[in-house]
Amino acid sequence: MTSAVAQFPELVFLDKTRLEHYLDFRGRLRKLVTSQTASVGATASGPIAQMSLSNTEANRTTVEAMKTLLQVLREEDLLDTARPVRRAVNDPRPFVLERCMSQRIMLPIKCKGPLDDLKWMTGWVSDPGPPYCAKAWDPDQTILFLLRADYADNERYHDVWSGMTILRLLFEQAGVTGTLLNDAVSRSNTRTPHELLKDAGASISEPFQIEALYRKRLISDEVFFEHDGSRRRMNALFAYPVWVAKLT
Repeated sequence: MTSAVAQFPELVFLDKTRLEHYLDFRGRLRKLVTSQTASVGATASGPIAQMSLSNTEANRTTVEAMKTLLQVLREEDLLDTARPVRRAVNDPRPFVLERCMSQRIMLPIKCKGPLDDLKWMTGWVSDPGPPYCAKAWDPDQTILFLLRADYADNERYHDVWSGMTILRLLFEQAGVTGTLLNDAVSRSNTRTPHELLKDAGASISEPFQIEALYRKRLISDEVFFEHDGSRRRMNALFAYPVWVAKLT
């Protein structure tokens, strides 16, 4: 997939720290700029114009940095163009560049933490359906949660242990308790992830198309709900967005 980096109508999120970290780690944060200098020298036959070239390092613009990171990830075969549809985590490509329909979410934080003035958990959710997978085991659809992460960890991609879901982890971070917390992991739950988020007080926007570069972090296969009178199951992927651009 070719990215529309240079033509983004609206860059709604950029994790500049992660962008620069990924480039700096590979020695590609700065660029070489070649400059030409003219001077006049003296010879026995008279003055002569002389040209010299010199290389200096300079910071990349944001668009240049984004393009360079995509180039690097492709060169190192670390980039996929679709989210995983199954829970397997032995995928050697930790990054995904994807275009999809998404909705912005703002989940109120109801507990005290290291940042007591942090009131909202914000991000984007991309639902794979409808239609939804009807498999009771080994579902082949994945709902994507892109959450802004202002902290660092080892970023190791792995699955979530049995009996746990991405929604449950998010609810625990936000201080959600009681029935909602239990339903976020219950196999007898009937509410969709969007319904659970709304019941937890989340504000959810209308759908819009995005292009996002993200790093996969956690995946689970225990999202249970009902749709059209039938039990449904799908995977859930939690990822760190490097950038999110609104396309429409």
